[in-house]
Amino acid sequence: MKTNKIAYAVLVISTLSVAAFSQTNSNSYFSVPNSIRESNLSKAEKQYFSCLKSVNDGVVESALAHVAMLKLMNPDRDFASVAPVVDMVAGKNSSPEIRYKAYLVSNVLRNPELFSGDTRTDYESPDELFSVLASRMSALIASSIEK
Repeated sequence: MKTNKIAYAVLVISTLSVAAFSQTNSNSYFSVPNSIRESNLSKAEKQYFSCLKSVNDGVVESALAHVAMLKLMNPDRDFASVAPVVDMVAGKNSSPEIRYKAYLVSNVLRNPELFSGDTRTDYESPDELFSVLASRMSALIASSIEK
């Protein structure tokens, strides 16, 4: 049964990705901004909600990256159903790497204005996006320490 749920989650992410990536940049992991804004965000939010609860860290990491991009492209949208699950992943996932990435996404969801300059969509992987988000958080922390 768990195998079926994992397979379903991967299938959902793949389906959403194929549908959304029909207008992607040539080497980009994520959709171009127009296709993100035109996508059915409510449906995507529900699917990512399920994917974030997966036992497969790859599924969770991909969902985290996509949630972050959706928020960066739609800063005024309230992703209220996903935010608590992201917080749960940040606090309880068995992988320190996934917990850290969830912490970054949690900050994007709650404080999108801090990341307003980070609206690229040409990231080649989720790791590249997470690296940019981590650099931004480090810069914000360093600037607050200097004050």
